[in-house]
Amino acid sequence: MSAAHPLSIPAPAPWPDTWRRCPTCEGTGFVRVQAPRRYDPRRIRRIPPRETRRYKLLVHILHSHGAESDYLAPYEVTQPGIAQALRCTRPVVSIIARHAIRSGQLEEVLRHVRGWPRRLKTYRITDVGVAWLREVSRP
Repeated sequence: MSAAHPLSIPAPAPWPDTWRRCPTCEGTGFVRVQAPRRYDPRRIRRIPPRETRRYKLLVHILHSHGAESDYLAPYEVTQPGIAQALRCTRPVVSIIARHAIRSGQLEEVLRHVRGWPRRLKTYRITDVGVAWLREVSRP
């Protein structure tokens, strides 16, 4: 009875079928490794809308909406302020906000923020965003 080859078990690979160098095999010195199973969308758990970062972003901006004017904006509606509130990085906030802007839920405005020497990107929730929040928040 022969022993199984040490690298004959399926291993993660960056592309469908991969050849890996094997120090113990004879001949070519390579062994074929099968790719992992493909992603199956039926096995993915659907995230409820209330747990998404977009929902949390819109709720955060909605709660700080009353403290702003056309000229001055609070720090909480800037990218660094939102990143602190959502406990993520500023580039993540930029990506989430970009998707919300494309769907019409947010609008981006350059405004002054007290304590900052230059204007910053701030976000304002639109009527579409408020309607989406009402729809998602229904029990």
